[in-house]
Amino acid sequence: MTTLASLITTEELAQLKLAVLNSVLNDKPFPGSDIILRFPDLPFVLTQTAVYLADEEVKETVLLEKLNKPLQLVTEEKLKEITTQGKTIFFKFRPEKAAENAFLLSLDASVYSSIQERTSILSSLRIKFQKEEGSWVLKESPTFLSA
Repeated sequence: MTTLASLITTEELAQLKLAVLNSVLNDKPFPGSDIILRFPDLPFVLTQTAVYLADEEVKETVLLEKLNKPLQLVTEEKLKEITTQGKTIFFKFRPEKAAENAFLLSLDASVYSSIQERTSILSSLRIKFQKEEGSWVLKESPTFLSA
């Protein structure tokens, strides 16, 4: 069985994550398609002073063209430090193998509660990618899951 690590490199995965964020946060079509990735709970995520992404593979930030907010890359430990009282909403990616030349990439909006000291997923955007002629392409319309 092929693992996700043998299917896609860390660099390719980081670039796909950045492309997903750029589409979601800037209301732009995903590169190579006419699909704009719309995140169901984006207005809720944008109620904070910053947009947080808990991801250690993404090394560069996305320019938020339409928003007057920074995208901050954080670890989940740093997120807990930021959240001294109340709740902090953040994005997190979850990649998983789907087929021989395909995988699913989920972008979750989660909320960390400092009072309850726990994280809950609010909603997810699931995107299927398939490798065609050496490039990763959207294979079908994204699906949305809500808690």
